Amino acid sequence: MKSFFLVLWASLVCIASCGGEAPPPQEPEVNPSDPEVVPEVRELLAPGKLRIAPSEKGLLLSWEDLSVLEEGYLIDKKTLSDGKTASFYLPANSTSWEDLEPKGGETRYAVRSYWHMERSEEAAVSYVRYAAPQLEVLPPAVSAHMVALGVKIVSDGGESVSCGMTVTSGDGSAAKEYLFGKKCRSGEVAYLLAEDLTPGVSFSFLPWAENQAGRSQSQPITASLLPQPEPVQVVWEDLFPQDALPEGVFIRKGTTEQFGQTVHLWYAETDLTKGTTQLRTTLASALTQPGEYIRQTLSKEGEVLVLVNGGYFASPATSYSYVCDKGQKKASNVSQLSRTDTYTVTRGFLGVDNQGVVAAGWLGGDSFYEKPLPVYDGGPALSLPSNLPTLEGWEPYSAIGGGPLLVKDGAICFDYLTSLQGRYLSNHELFQTDIFAEGLRAPRTAIGSDGKGRIVLLVADGRGSGGSAGLTLDELARVMTGLGCKDVLNLDGGGSSMFLTGQEGNLQNHPSDGRERRVLSFVSIMRINQ
Repeated sequence: MKSFFLVLWASLVCIASCGGEAPPPQEPEVNPSDPEVVPEVRELLAPGKLRIAPSEKGLLLSWEDLSVLEEGYLIDKKTLSDGKTASFYLPANSTSWEDLEPKGGETRYAVRSYWHMERSEEAAVSYVRYAAPQLEVLPPAVSAHMVALGVKIVSDGGESVSCGMTVTSGDGSAAKEYLFGKKCRSGEVAYLLAEDLTPGVSFSFLPWAENQAGRSQSQPITASLLPQPEPVQVVWEDLFPQDALPEGVFIRKGTTEQFGQTVHLWYAETDLTKGTTQLRTTLASALTQPGEYIRQTLSKEGEVLVLVNGGYFASPATSYSYVCDKGQKKASNVSQLSRTDTYTVTRGFLGVDNQGVVAAGWLGGDSFYEKPLPVYDGGPALSLPSNLPTLEGWEPYSAIGGGPLLVKDGAICFDYLTSLQGRYLSNHELFQTDIFAEGLRAPRTAIGSDGKGRIVLLVADGRGSGGSAGLTLDELARVMTGLGCKDVLNLDGGGSSMFLTGQEGNLQNHPSDGRERRVLSFVSIMRINQ
């Protein structure tokens, strides 16, 4: 009993000394991960002292955890080379993260703390890491004109890459370097075109891609040109007796079914070295029917033996093709075209100088080139380079523009190889598909030469007019090489294809319009009065 009172007295003394109030009860611990518990204090802050450094397996980000009661950390990784962003979530109190798949180029990392949908301000850091590109070479595309290799950039290593290929003949000599005209990024394909290869020779092709981190190349690929298509021989009959024509002149018609279709054709040839005829390439002042042009204009300047339509044009009186008459330029070839990009172009021409020397090639500005500027729709837009070979010392007297140039120095100089997008790689003159397309049969007009002073003018009916199916461009080239032509230029076709003879302008063929179309330029063979 005495001990009880002692304890009670001690308790009363303690209460009195503590101000007379009992101590507060202890609260249970709060688990911040319990979704039922709403914390009293939460602070979402950006990470402090964010750093990045290479690690054994990739890149290591580290930071100070300054947040209180966050749910976790969010990392946004943006690869600037492709603009793609990936997000990663980390648990609360995290202070580091390792990127095991770093990409080439510049990558930006942004780190934020979060709670549900709330986010802190970000802390960000960038890292630049270049790697050598990775490439994949598409199977080579081969024709009688060129070998085309597509180089696909699997990875650009973080920056635009240059592409090219080294081509070596089978005996290890004559190495040439071909470069693509613009830099590529991941996923793009560079088409490398070898168009000046020697027929019948095997070549080794070594494509490569390069950035500042290094050059990657494929295994060598071996290929060679296909044989040239065979010339086509047509059975011809004279339209006029030979004694009614000047020496060296023939005007004939013929029909061929060698392409699986009936095609009616007319051609005229003259040997300018005989000195009895001249080639005239003229431009009317307005769109004019060929017969009317002969009767009212050209017949006043001499005797017209044969006349065909010339180059491309638009209404009311705009020529898109070059015309030079008696040494005077009357019209220029179009020099710039809008396709998938804006392209500088060179387009075909054929003509003679004042000595009767024939030349054919490509015209850009006022320069005559041996090779075209190698643009194609969907490819790089190029400027005329100073090293594009020109025709030295040749001055036109009578010359006509058009295109495409079909045959150059005895070889067909185009094909129908396409890019993955279906655009023709050798369509350097950028003609639309109603002129340049595989299998496209149409009325055609062409001018050609054997390179020795002999000129050939040819017209083929098409689109069913007169029962004729027309010719494709490659068929036209084969008919012209069958006539001995070493250079061939396609002129305006379709309803413009017309073949007329004599001072009265007698129409010999059957234009697909059903009548003479009004055109702007003309090519004729005229007698020289002795």
